[in-house]
Amino acid sequence: MNDDNRGIFDYFERFAEINTGLVRQFLKRFPFHKSYIKKDVLDFGSGTGCLCFELAEKCGSITGIDTDRLLCEYSKKKLRTFPESYQNKITFLNRELESLEDSSYDVIFSKDVFEHTENTETLLEEMYRILKPGGECLIGFGPLWYSPYGDHGIVKRAFGFSFPWLHLILGEKNIVRAFNNSSLHSKEFSKSKITNLKSYLNLKPGEYFREIIQKSSFEVIWYGENINENWFLNLFKSFMVNSILSRFFIRNIYCILKKPNS
Repeated sequence: MNDDNRGIFDYFERFAEINTGLVRQFLKRFPFHKSYIKKDVLDFGSGTGCLCFELAEKCGSITGIDTDRLLCEYSKKKLRTFPESYQNKITFLNRELESLEDSSYDVIFSKDVFEHTENTETLLEEMYRILKPGGECLIGFGPLWYSPYGDHGIVKRAFGFSFPWLHLILGEKNIVRAFNNSSLHSKEFSKSKITNLKSYLNLKPGEYFREIIQKSSFEVIWYGENINENWFLNLFKSFMVNSILSRFFIRNIYCILKKPNS
């Protein structure tokens, strides 16, 4: 392993158990998610590979694809610690989605990617192209930019604390300036400054994602907003989603999309 990567790999490893818990939470949030059993699966935006490792035992094969070279290298290194049966099923690719062939996979998972992508309409079209007829996409993502903590921790790494909607009050330029000038955030993880916030978060509201999902070529099997295990938050879900201020309360979106057989 390159010595320059050792620090960041150690950082990823420290959060491996937490990430595995988040992956299991992600899967439980779908009303049904067993379509991957003995099927060829793609994990789009595979990150540190946790979802691939979680699904490998039951699926036919699983491919993790991510454009981040370091994440892909870490995933491959981590894979070597698993039994040979896992190594024979899992493949990690450091490539763009556009490089994959038409109708290649039975199921596509995507966890916490859509709030980062620049052109989500094109992304959905690519996922539709890659999916086999009759296949399904299981997508979940958040927090969205306009939700209480939609900055993804940037404010906390800049100031050492956070507060609901503080990133919206401060504005994009101010939080980027504060982040770049702060010494609080991890030097291991954040070596480079943020030059453009939109290169990390697309800043789109919930209604934008709702509309493009409904207008896509997919059949929407199931769709949900503010999916959460907290009973207190669920009491106010209807108000938060349907009010005139809904964009400030839609934290996440989960859906199951199907490509028609013909």
